[in-house]
This record gives sequence, C-alpha cells and structure tokens, in this order.
Amino acid sequence: MKSFFDNIVDGPLWIFVADRTLGSDEKNNVESDLNRFFETWNAHGRSVKAQQIWMNDRIVLISADSTKSDVTGCSKDKLSHFFQRIGRTMNVNFFDRLTVPVLSGSEIKFVHWNDINEQVDKGLISASDKFVDLSIGSLQVLRTMGFPEVKDLLVSN
Repeated sequence: MKSFFDNIVDGPLWIFVADRTLGSDEKNNVESDLNRFFETWNAHGRSVKAQQIWMNDRIVLISADSTKSDVTGCSKDKLSHFFQRIGRTMNVNFFDRLTVPVLSGSEIKFVHWNDINEQVDKGLISASDKFVDLSIGSLQVLRTMGFPEVKDLLVSN
C-alpha cells in the first residue's frame, strides 16, 4: 500500500465507489473534471494539493497533502458536492456505503454488506480476501495498515 500517492506526504483520504461500472469516456470525464476541480480547490484561501488514483472503473481514491494545507470542513464539503453534482449528471451514486468492494485474486467483486457471510460460505469470496474499507479516512492508515481482510466483516451467528 505504500505505493499509493507517492507525491503526497500525508493527509486525508476519500474513497468514492460508483454504483455501476463507468464507461471509459465517463471515467475519463470524471478524471478530467477532478483534475480541474483540484486546480481550484482551496481551504481558507490556500491551494489544496490533491491526487486521484483509480483502482478500476468504479473506485477512485483521493488524497490531499496536509503538509501543504489543511483540508477543512468547507473544503471537504466542496469535494462531496463535486461527486454529488457529477453523480446527478451521470446518473451514478458515488455514496453507496452498503456495497463492499472485495479484492478477490486479480478482480474486484462488489458484494452487498448483508451478503458477505453468504458469499464466504459459498466460496465466492474468501475470508482472507481484502476489502476496500470506505471508512479509512487517512493516507497514513492506508499506508501502514492496508486494506483489512473480509474476516473482519463476518458476523457470527
């Protein structure tokens, strides 16, 4: 995980997952729009240095370098509003927190939160597979801990 965001020392992390696969043109448009957003993104008049990394055609990770400027409440809201606006335009929900991206071998499977146990029981995913934890809010946590294993999500009956 240390290879994520080589140009950013440390800072907050946001993970946005589209509720459907984006076509290549759609993904390219989101990337371009994000880069334009980054050019004007600021916190209390100070420019925010940010970077995006796409894991696939549905998952984008964004981090901002907190050594350059603090990302405050209003500037965080601007990023959320960006994804709300672009989601409305594209008819995509970037805020579904019940679908869990599971890193299973070389693919990413999208499993509803309620189906995790069943998917493991059926052997469709493994308890040792990693999942993209959308609650990770710090680049430092991602770099040191990485993504957790699915077993951390399993509910005992």
